Amino acid sequence: MLRIGVAISRSVRNAAVRNYLKRRMREEFRAHRHVLFEGRASAPGLLEIVLVYAHSCHKRLTRTERQNLTDAIVKCLSIVGEQCRSR
Repeated sequence: MLRIGVAISRSVRNAAVRNYLKRRMREEFRAHRHVLFEGRASAPGLLEIVLVYAHSCHKRLTRTERQNLTDAIVKCLSIVGEQCRSR
């Protein structure tokens, strides 16, 4: 079973922006979760991942910021995937 939690700091301007960021982070996670299971025959038993976004943001993400967010999530998933494979 794989679960994800997303936490956004209140330093991010308002609820609409925080919800937008949560949606983006979940969407990127879903799009790249295959990175966790590369080279593995089956999914791990229970895996819970919490993504925390604490950057102060006053507007929508720019294209560069979106790409940085995607890169960070992919990097996080690849590290977790490597640790799961080594067990």
